[in-house]
Amino acid sequence: MRTLTILFLFLSISIPAAAGILPPEHREQLIQAAFANFWGKARLSNGNPVQPDNAAERSTLPISTAAANHVISAGELSGIAEWCGMDWQTHFLSLTAKARRQGFSEKQVAFIGLLHGMAQGNVYSAVQSKSCTVEQKSKAAQMLETSPVKQEIPQ
Repeated sequence: MRTLTILFLFLSISIPAAAGILPPEHREQLIQAAFANFWGKARLSNGNPVQPDNAAERSTLPISTAAANHVISAGELSGIAEWCGMDWQTHFLSLTAKARRQGFSEKQVAFIGLLHGMAQGNVYSAVQSKSCTVEQKSKAAQMLETSPVKQEIPQ
């Protein structure tokens, strides 16, 4: 319920999209849940499951916390776009393309994809029972124009 309240507050006032919708503690939970479901479950672009090269890699988050929060912000916007019936796929593909251009490894891109999807799903599930109004759709379009996917992903 708190997430839903935060989301509607966010959509009803003017806050930069990069500020994030989900509170910090929820973001940390998403990061940890994504990490717990990453090795052996997420897939590389070739379809193979992601596997660590060694024990140290298995216990290390594949991207920085700053990058993870950037990805969550993008995922939140994709969740809003999905809710409003907008094109969220292009938004997601722009994020993964940017990560590749910036030199993130395929394992890191796989983690980015998983975390983005979890953030998107979290936001979408919080609002799916309500209809996206014309005003909210307009605000969502504005947020997509200034989306984190248009900025560098922190290393």
